[in-house]
This record gives sequence, structure tokens and C-alpha cells, in this order.
Amino acid sequence: MTSVSQRLVVSSLLSFLFLQAVHADSLGKYEQIAPAFMASVSKLRILIDDQVKDSCLPQPNQLKDKMEISLRKNGLSVVEDYTSDARVDITAFGYKTDGSCVVHLETSVTFFTYAQIPNSKYVKENTSAFISYNIQFQASLLTGPDMQYRLVQAVERHADSLSLEVLRAREVKYEYR
Repeated sequence: MTSVSQRLVVSSLLSFLFLQAVHADSLGKYEQIAPAFMASVSKLRILIDDQVKDSCLPQPNQLKDKMEISLRKNGLSVVEDYTSDARVDITAFGYKTDGSCVVHLETSVTFFTYAQIPNSKYVKENTSAFISYNIQFQASLLTGPDMQYRLVQAVERHADSLSLEVLRAREVKYEYR
């Protein structure tokens, strides 16, 4: 190998390592966003998106009620208005097949923040915007009979996991650079 090609290989390797280090550093900062949002929760609002057909979920509000009961038992506040810090979305999508039901259940948390947009030629200086940040939290695929009961149980597990995540996030001290 010539000295020019050796230098090219070494510089390429160093560039690759530098880019990996930069990516790892930015990833660490990005990964802190979700727990920092979770730690900031004081009031939650719960919404149900019922897309279940064929009487597989006859009482969708039971899912909302179970989520609220579980969150409150774990010390989190639930409100019905828009004064919440975050919104818990429970989405159920499903249908009946050959006498039993198939339902995909997903719980996500959406945070809303007001932020200043960086200057650019496309926006006026000091422009602010209302920005949402969504975290898909839990998902379950359920099949079989007694779907209403099983979905309520799954929502309770999702609520317990969400509560635990919020409580753990509150214990961590975040360092911003």
C-alpha cells in the first residue's frame, strides 16, 4: 500500500470514528427527552380512540375509566379539560373473526410544548409554535373471547407501566448541556 492510500484509509477510519462519537453523543441527549417529559407530568388527560367493530368492545369508556383509576391509585392526577401536561391516547383497532375477536391495543403519551422556532429564511424572526411530542408507550395484540374484560386488564397493565415510568423519571436528576 502506498503512503497516500495509507493516509486515505487512516483519515477515513478517523472520520468514521468521529462521526460515530458525534452520533452517540447526540443520541444520548435525544434519549433524555422522553424521560424528562415523563418527569414533568403532573396532570394527564385520557382519550379513547375506539376503532373496534363487530361488538368486540361494547363499552369503550371502561378502558378510559380503568386507565384513570390506575393512574390515580399511583398518585397521578387526571383531568377532563385542556389544562393537562400530557394526553394519554388509548387506541383500539379490531374486528370479529370466526366467533372470536382480534384487537390491537396501543397506549401512547403526547406532550405539548410551546417553543421558539430557529431563525431561517422561511419564518419570521422570533416565531413560536405549539409542538407535540408523542411516545408510543405500550402495545398489545389480543385474540379470543371475552375481549372487553381482557382489554380492560391490558389497559390496567399499560397504566401501571406508565405510572412506573413517570415515577422512575421523577427520581432521576437530568443534566442539560
